[in-house]
Amino acid sequence: MAYLTVNGVELFYEDEGAGRPVVFLHGWGTSGRVWGGQLPDLVQDHRVITVDWRGCGRSARPAAGNTIATITRDILELVSALALPAPVLVGSSLAGAFEIPRQVPEQCAALIPGAEVILVEGAGHISQQDQPARFNRALRTALSHLVSA
Repeated sequence: MAYLTVNGVELFYEDEGAGRPVVFLHGWGTSGRVWGGQLPDLVQDHRVITVDWRGCGRSARPAAGNTIATITRDILELVSALALPAPVLVGSSLAGAFEIPRQVPEQCAALIPGAEVILVEGAGHISQQDQPARFNRALRTALSHLVSA
């Protein structure tokens, strides 16, 4: 468990495992904990980073700046500060993974060289019965099709 100050706000993140980095981005009003069902499997051969956005989970709750654009900047700066080589961004719902390539494609390329984005629809990350195992199989298939870092 760690904290890092980026873009003027202290963000909570967890960083486990080794290998190609996978950054999990949660939806609004939740936290990085929603990805708990994916961690045990993926940390075996990936560096897995979960982050709580500003205003969510264990991160700081500033009175201003809680916008998609600001959260996107936070994520870009976090990835840069952690010096993640060619990370895979996995996002659900309103996660920054949706916004990073759309809002700042040139900065995405500059700040996150070789980044890939996987967008998750629905609640595939929710820990119910065999849901994590099915989701992990689908995620591993998607990861296997990406160019290795």
